[in-house]
Amino acid sequence: MADIVLPPLQAVLDLHRQSIERFGGSHGVRDTGGVEAALARAEQMVAYGGDAITIIEVAAAVGFSLCKTRDPFVDGNKRAAWFTMFITLRLNGLYLDARESEATATVLAIAEGSQTEADLVAFLGANARAA
Repeated sequence: MADIVLPPLQAVLDLHRQSIERFGGSHGVRDTGGVEAALARAEQMVAYGGDAITIIEVAAAVGFSLCKTRDPFVDGNKRAAWFTMFITLRLNGLYLDARESEATATVLAIAEGSQTEADLVAFLGANARAA
């Protein structure tokens, strides 16, 4: 099993709340189960993916689930996805070093369906650096 650390549910909820307070939008969680499911998906990848699974793939899975599949928050789902990917990488010794314009374009493309989870893995892989 890969030695990968994931943020707890409360950390993701706190990241969302803080992003709404800083950047604006409506507070509220539409579906806590959606956040739990996104994290559970990543946990399953870690538990059953063996040593072949990478932190990049796990972070992308969480971000993709929050941004595209689950939509668990009233507002700010894309920001929550981004910050959750960022903190997941940081917890595992990586820093996401991407220009804001590239990050925004990537997350918007995921949300609208013009990029896939594999595209997100490629983006994170190209922009993750050792912390």
